[in-house]
Amino acid sequence: MESRLISKPQLMMTMEVLFVELKVPIHPKAFETSLKLSTWCWRQQGIKGVWIKLPIELASLVQIIVKVFENFLYI
Repeated sequence: MESRLISKPQLMMTMEVLFVELKVPIHPKAFETSLKLSTWCWRQQGIKGVWIKLPIELASLVQIIVKVFENFLYI
């Protein structure tokens, strides 16, 4: 299954990091499902870090991001 989140891999301090930018509103449940699937895909690809950029209007999604990435390092 393909990820619904658009991402761009970039090299950051010798580690490949995905930069994900959300621009359009998305239902929280749909976002959570998509993020979980995307996370699984990214792990399979060996991605070690994800940087998620979202506008203030989507700040309510931060709680979901923290929940899904609870075992990741936050910077």
